[in-house]
This record gives sequence, C-alpha cells and structure tokens, in this order.
Amino acid sequence: GRALANAWADRFVAHVKVDTMPGWLTAPVVVLLAATDRWGAALPVLDVGEAKALTDSVRGVGQPAGFMYYHRHLRLLRALALAHTGRRAEAERIDAELARTDGARWDRGRSAMARAVIAAHLGNADRAVALATRALAEGGLTWSPVRYNGTAGLAHDPLFLPLRND
Repeated sequence: GRALANAWADRFVAHVKVDTMPGWLTAPVVVLLAATDRWGAALPVLDVGEAKALTDSVRGVGQPAGFMYYHRHLRLLRALALAHTGRRAEAERIDAELARTDGARWDRGRSAMARAVIAAHLGNADRAVALATRALAEGGLTWSPVRYNGTAGLAHDPLFLPLRND
C-alpha cells in the first residue's frame, strides 16, 4: 500500500502541472500527498483547487448545494497541511472559520467533525474527542468511515490517525 502510494505521489509531483488539474481532483490528490507525508506539496494543490472550486461555483459548474460541503472539505485539508508544515496559527484560523457555522441548524455536526480532525492534527486529543463526540450526536457523519461502521470505525479513519497510540 505505502509503496504504491509513494510511486503515485512521485509520478504526480514529477509530471502534473497543478494549474491544469480539474478542480474535482484536488481532494483526492491532497489525500494522496498526505498519505505519503508530503504536506508541503499539498498546499499549492489546495491553492489552485480552492480557486477553481470558487470559480466553478460562480460559473454554475456542478451542484451549487455541494459547493459548501466541498469548500469546507478543502478548508479542512488546508488546515491539516498547515498544521503539518508548522503553520499552526493559520490552521487555527481555519478552525475559527468553521466554528462560525458550528451548531447551525443546517450544519448537522459537519463543522464540529471537521474541527475535531483539525484538533487531532494539532495534537489536542481531548478537544478532538469532545468535538467528535458532539458532532456524532448532531449527525456529523457525512465523510467519515464512522458513517458506515459506527464509532468503532473512528479508530480506522485516516483523518484521525494522530489520535492513535500505536
């Protein structure tokens, strides 16, 4: 698994011009770069991907309702990349952005779950568990394996790996 991910990441970094990538490919590429611990390489991908997502939304490409969720996911990925590249204050600003929608009737725990992931990557395990617990109570299961496996899946969710003690 890891060797294959490294091979794909090597190929991507060497051969793909980030500005020519379709916007929808941003999140999967960032996840690949994160899985191979190339957080610094993820930031330029996110720069282009977030700009394209915004442009596509304005132009009416894709589903308008989906933009909000995709944009939040890209902001989450940016916060994680910032946390792993030593830019903690910037990651905390994104957490504060997400906090503004946290608890809104339409949010259903999604922002709290994203904030839990950020807290985990910033090394604040207690806060991460508290936010994830609240998110689960509010229904924040849209992107996590927890959605399919119950709370036992949280231990295997790659976004929560910093909480594991092995």
